Amino acid sequence: MTMEEMEMQRARLYQFKQDVENFVKQFPGIRLNSHPNGAPHIVNFSFVGIKGEVVVNAFSQRDIMISTTSACSSKRAKLNETLTALHVPEAAITGSVRVSFSKNNTVEELDAFKDAFKEIYSEVEELLDK
Repeated sequence: MTMEEMEMQRARLYQFKQDVENFVKQFPGIRLNSHPNGAPHIVNFSFVGIKGEVVVNAFSQRDIMISTTSACSSKRAKLNETLTALHVPEAAITGSVRVSFSKNNTVEELDAFKDAFKEIYSEVEELLDK
């Protein structure tokens, strides 16, 4: 892969990230945890007041795979160290989920994510800490 191709891929992933961040932060009770200068392919946000595992399962039922943490820290029982270092409150950490993009993701998949998000949000809205 050439440097130009890598830069185009990074820009595309960053656009996906910005799109998701701008979308989720419109919803009361959702906290955006991603660092503005963070990785271009990862978005982290919280359904504050709801366990992240519940959110992951809801997306999974809609054939959208997200996670509560990175694979390298998935076996640890403690709170996410990165979010703790960013001074994210504990209630938001326990409700945090991570969306990762790859070069293979499509705009259609992004739209499917947004549709699923809206459905899940409406199902749990009354449980969120707003």
